[in-house]
Amino acid sequence: MSVSASFSGSVPQNYDTYMGPVMFEPYAVETARRVPVAKDVLEIAAGTGRVTAHLAAKLPEGGRLVASDLNNDMLEVARKRISHPGVVFDVADAHALPYKDGEFDQIICQYAAMFFKDRIQAFSEFRRVLKPDGTMWMTVWGSMEQNAWVGAAQESANHFLPEDKKINVLFVPYSYNDEAQIESDLKEAGWKDVAFEWVEKEFRVESPSEYLKGVFQGSPLTAALADRGVEDMTPMMEMAERQLIERFGNPVVTSMWTLYIEAKG
Repeated sequence: MSVSASFSGSVPQNYDTYMGPVMFEPYAVETARRVPVAKDVLEIAAGTGRVTAHLAAKLPEGGRLVASDLNNDMLEVARKRISHPGVVFDVADAHALPYKDGEFDQIICQYAAMFFKDRIQAFSEFRRVLKPDGTMWMTVWGSMEQNAWVGAAQESANHFLPEDKKINVLFVPYSYNDEAQIESDLKEAGWKDVAFEWVEKEFRVESPSEYLKGVFQGSPLTAALADRGVEDMTPMMEMAERQLIERFGNPVVTSMWTLYIEAKG
């Protein structure tokens, strides 16, 4: 099942409600702080619109922010969040962007590159639709070791699954963060002047059970467990909650790490 297909039905809203404030909002604020929003901006993989909302607040008069995502169900959540005359929502594939050459001043892509089937193709498309003097900002998660809170849900799920049904879906979002590899991929796609910066934020969960509802019912883990015939996730969620509290306390407090990438076209 594709990543897009796994974010359907109630999954996008659960993702946004239970995981969004903890994992995504701190970096949405950080990204908007870093980006001097220009007149024509393209956001790729806008998802439920957390970054979009903060970028829209900085959009200059007469400016346009195209918030695109492969998944319309995710964008439906964003549409409910944002009402701004300059924001346009588009269903679009990062590998084949439906925009003109040199149409945008800036591109922002938060937490998506790790899911691209062909990163060189996607990065080439980013560059094609960007003006020659434009800038692209992209973020990817650090590793699972850097974001140690990630492991509890997958470990707990696998505890209850037979050996031939074990899952590794939560590894993927944390698997593309090697600076040398990312720079190589971007330069192969024609980018130049690539810069990196690691940014640490506090990972703080006041209600571990609510956060885990997001992980088990609002992430690719949801579809992976459904594919394996799991009907009751309660024992998995309870075990994951115990693990989080044992490792990081209650409330859960630890660090999370994201890599910021800035590149010139």
